[in-house]
Amino acid sequence: MTVRLSGLADAKSLLNPNQYDSLPGLSTFDTCLSLTHEIRTLKRPKLRVSTLFLNIKAGFDNANDRILRSSLLAKSIPSYIIN
Repeated sequence: MTVRLSGLADAKSLLNPNQYDSLPGLSTFDTCLSLTHEIRTLKRPKLRVSTLFLNIKAGFDNANDRILRSSLLAKSIPSYIIN
């Protein structure tokens, strides 16, 4: 199911381009490389750089399931996956 969901999310452009966790072929190392690249790119023109890290592992525990379901259906996610 994980492979199906990640493939579907990628095909429907549901993932943020900076999403790395839990995706096949991407790891924490890739996240660190991407972050380092962004920081160095922004520091070249002498811009200030800051980073905010959030852990939202349980971020959907209190989500309204009806709203979430209708949002996913609106994105053409098959109902058998949503169920």
